[in-house]
Amino acid sequence: LIENRLQFFLLLFLQIGAISYSMCLISQTKKLVDSGRFAHHILVWASIFLFLQLLSNFFMPKNYLGHYLIDAWLCVIVPIIIPLNQRLLRQLLIGFLIASLALVFLKVFPNDVYKLTTLGFMLIASYSGFAIASSIKQYRRAILKAERRIDYHASTDPLTGVANRREFLRLTDCELQRSTRLKKPLSLMVLDVNDFHEINVQHGVISGDMVLKEVSRRLHRVTRNYDLLARYGTEEFGL
Repeated sequence: LIENRLQFFLLLFLQIGAISYSMCLISQTKKLVDSGRFAHHILVWASIFLFLQLLSNFFMPKNYLGHYLIDAWLCVIVPIIIPLNQRLLRQLLIGFLIASLALVFLKVFPNDVYKLTTLGFMLIASYSGFAIASSIKQYRRAILKAERRIDYHASTDPLTGVANRREFLRLTDCELQRSTRLKKPLSLMVLDVNDFHEINVQHGVISGDMVLKEVSRRLHRVTRNYDLLARYGTEEFGL
């Protein structure tokens, strides 16, 4: 009875400490600008709670096997919800899995089939967790790539590759506001290709497209990295 009480108070003390650390981490989340430091705190937090789960399992009666359902659930859910590098998560969960499986040999199972089923269940749960996490990561990458492609097409002229009218007006408005706020001068030019209509009529639309591409290339060569070059109209360029 005394031993059980000591185990109870030990777990209670450790869980209160883990909850306090969690509250502190939540309150400091906005201040943790460094991603490496944030990942370190998350890794420590996850390690603490997995250790507490293992310690709780160890103190359970030897004939109690229900905690393996929680262990399997952790092996599935941790790789999915914890925002850590997959390599770090793999090392953490492999350690947790080995320790959890080691408890199998300290537990009293009804028969060997039950024991082998538990071992297989834990291994399948771990593999499933990482497989799902990997699929979600690939899906997120595909979404981000599609969003970048949409943003690019929404702000870029498809013929010349420079900014389009919509992007030019948006950025010009931002630059005008900044120029007014800082009281600094701002230069704005609108360039027009002379006789562009005659070029299209006499030489065809394809020749006109080639002219626009060449004009945009030459303008781009003489602009600075922070200058904004855009196709403002059919044959007009804004700079």
